[in-house]
Amino acid sequence: MDLIKSEDYVKHQYDGSSNLQTRINFHNKYSTNKQSFNDWLFNNYVFNKGCKVLELGSGGGGMWLDKIQSLSNDVDITLSDFTDGMVKELNEKFNYPNVNVEKIDIQDIPYRDNT
Repeated sequence: MDLIKSEDYVKHQYDGSSNLQTRINFHNKYSTNKQSFNDWLFNNYVFNKGCKVLELGSGGGGMWLDKIQSLSNDVDITLSDFTDGMVKELNEKFNYPNVNVEKIDIQDIPYRDNT
């Protein structure tokens, strides 16, 4: 079985941000892009008033660091991850009234379609 298909392996690899941060640091060091992927992605989203955002696999929340404050308070953001460790880190980093953190398995998303 491929390790990446093993739930226990994935939980172990991503139960905290250290392994993920190692991968991010590698990309930051060797990337030729002048703008980080997270900055590029954030700058290309349109956050309409009252919109709801669900991010699956938020990891350490790098996409949102130093950016949530720039959004209107009526933008509702749900950050999620698969492991308890990442969920704990997200809760510690993102204590904002318009941010919700949930433990979500991407194979069993607890929301209706088109919501």
